[in-house]
Amino acid sequence: GLEVEEHIESSPVSADRDRTGEAVENILANAVKYALQNGNIKVYCSSATGGGAQFTAYNDAAPLDEEALTRVWEPFYRVSASRTDRGTGLGLSIVKGIVELHGGTVFSRNVPGGVEFGFRI
Repeated sequence: GLEVEEHIESSPVSADRDRTGEAVENILANAVKYALQNGNIKVYCSSATGGGAQFTAYNDAAPLDEEALTRVWEPFYRVSASRTDRGTGLGLSIVKGIVELHGGTVFSRNVPGGVEFGFRI
């Protein structure tokens, strides 16, 4: 019941293909899990300012408070009790570890109508 939109540019980077693929997969799984029913997911990949690449996934979702936007990257962190049946809380922390091992950064932010999660390498 989700509508997916993608905007993918070729952005070559020097990175471990399997590990960065795992990071992309975890962010997409998170977007699907927490998207509103019959909502939208938007996926972006483009050249990052200053070189490298940026990957972002947007989903229609309720905004997160500032604490949650920061803590979602911590192992086992759960945004709310109502979400405990949806996973272990490890997916985004794995993303952070992979990205940081590649010298990159992760980000999460509220945007109009939803939330974005992503990384730059």
